[in-house]
Amino acid sequence: MKTWTKWLIVALAVSVAVNIAALGVFVYHHAVRRQMGPMWHGMKPEKKSEVRSVRLRFKPRMDSLRHEMKMVRRELLWLLREPEPDPKEVDLRLDAAARIQKEMNRVAFESARMIGAKLPPEQRARMLRRFERQFGPPSPGRPRRRNRRQIPKKP
Repeated sequence: MKTWTKWLIVALAVSVAVNIAALGVFVYHHAVRRQMGPMWHGMKPEKKSEVRSVRLRFKPRMDSLRHEMKMVRRELLWLLREPEPDPKEVDLRLDAAARIQKEMNRVAFESARMIGAKLPPEQRARMLRRFERQFGPPSPGRPRRRNRRQIPKKP
């Protein structure tokens, strides 16, 4: 084999190795960033564990409420399949869904309040900005996305 062919094979192998390493780093950072979320960046490990403990405290209640809501919606679908659903049964299910949604909002608010109290000021501000982006009005020039709730402004 000629010398230039050997160097070409070495260059190709190095190129493939660099590409594989770059892809691995990208996948790793993408997975870690998804797991941690933007609120976690730059936070001390002890603060992270405090916040995780608050989140884990509220998780079982929120999961049970989500399950209840799923069951109520399923019952509403069963009623919807009937030719003439009983209005009292429909009202009962809708009232249950409203009660569950109210409790879910209460749990989410309490969780966010307690997590915000544990966060350093810069992370707390980041969390509030994220909530404002998620629930606030759209910025100028950006169309409003569907299924976004808007927080009303105080009078």
